[in-house]
Parts: sequence; structure tokens; C-alpha cells
Amino acid sequence: MKIAILDDQGNQQFYKSSLKSLGDIEVFTKFPQLTQQAPFDLILCEVFLEAESGFELMPLFKKHFPRAIIIYISEKTFEENIIHGLELGAHDYLERPLSEALLLAKIKARIPEDIQVFQIGELSFYPSKKIGHIRDERIIFGPKEAKILTLLCTHPNELLKREDLIEFVWPDTKVANQNLDTHISNLRKKIASARIKIKAVKYGGYILEE
Repeated sequence: MKIAILDDQGNQQFYKSSLKSLGDIEVFTKFPQLTQQAPFDLILCEVFLEAESGFELMPLFKKHFPRAIIIYISEKTFEENIIHGLELGAHDYLERPLSEALLLAKIKARIPEDIQVFQIGELSFYPSKKIGHIRDERIIFGPKEAKILTLLCTHPNELLKREDLIEFVWPDTKVANQNLDTHISNLRKKIASARIKIKAVKYGGYILEE
């Protein structure tokens, strides 16, 4: 997934850190810079840019990036500004301050499943297609492997308990811990060259470490 961030208010690093798991991120301070790059799947635009209003850019977004998800963001603002942005065609309007976790969750909620991608280490993982890429290598994941990897990628560097993983992958079936361990072992082999690892925590669960 290709993400463009249009911001001249000094928040670029916050956005990049928050959204790094979603794909490739490019940062710009002026709109003409965007048009020189490849098409983007999502554009996060500061409303109150110094050179121009983010609202005024909406016709250009629609012209140059007709399929992109457009999300406005600004400091706390008036309700009429939010309504105006949405009426122009924005998919959402977010207000700062908000945490990295909340920003990521809000944006993920706006991404169609067919274009969602996780970028972890050197792995690009497309959960809806159950495939991944490590540099030029294409990897196919089984249904259960893909579900496990999706949950791990959603919470990188966080401990996921065994019972939570099992409940997510087998919600209506009682399975033994060995079933989960077998799938984890297969996943480790498939992503071994991606510079990430799935670490087991004794009596705890698993962590996807970058």
C-alpha cells in the first residue's frame, strides 16, 4: 500500500512512525510533489497548510488520484470544518491530538480489505490474498497461517497470548496448543529471510519482533 502524507506542520515523523506497518510512506509539504510520484492508495492531508488549504486541494486529489482514500487531519477544529471536509469528499476527518495507536486504528478502518498490506521488516503481507513478498520472493500462506500472521502483524513487538491467538484462528473449535505451535513453526520457515522473527514466550504466547 502506498501512502502519501501532505503536511508542513512538523508532524511527519509522528505519521510515519504510526503508519509504518501499513506500507510505503512518502512525505510531502506541497501538492505538486505528489503528482511526480506513483499513484497513492491513501492520502493523509493536513487541512491548514501554510501555502494552501487542504480543502482547496480536494478537486486535484480527485483528478490525479481518483481511487485514493483521502483523510483530512488537523488540530482541534470547528464542527463546520469537519462537515465541510466530509462534504467535499473526504473519507474521514481526524483531529489531533491522538495517539499513534488510535491514528493507526482509525486509518485501518478506512482501508478496503483488498488493498490492505502490512510492511514488517522485509515482508510485505497481503492478508486478503494470503500472500507475501520478501524482496523478489513470493510466499503463499495457508488460511490458518494467514490469520495468525494477520494478528501478529496488527500488534508487532507486542506479546499475544496463546489463548487469544487460538480464539482468533479457531473461534468455534477447541484445539490443542500443538496445533498453534505447528502453524507458528511453518510461519517461521516461510518468513525466515524477512529479518523478523516470531519469538515464543514461555507460558505466555508469541511476539512478532522486527
